[in-house]
Amino acid sequence: YMSDMVTTCSSVSTLARLRSSTSGDYMIPKTIRKLGERAFSASAPSLWNSLPSDIKLTQSTTTFKKLLKTHLYKAAYYS
Repeated sequence: YMSDMVTTCSSVSTLARLRSSTSGDYMIPKTIRKLGERAFSASAPSLWNSLPSDIKLTQSTTTFKKLLKTHLYKAAYYS
């Protein structure tokens, strides 16, 4: 049911092909209030889109977890 809460950029019909439609990004819905930005349907696509493409395009779950852990560790260390 969580996948029903997000929309891929490639499934949105546009006249021009955008880079986001082929990079596996998700549409971030417009929110009216700050509270709406914390909803899963808005925060999950935002977090996913902020990941480097090498992590998003990984085919293996094990490799994805390893790269994500390294990415998050570096982000926490350098913040």
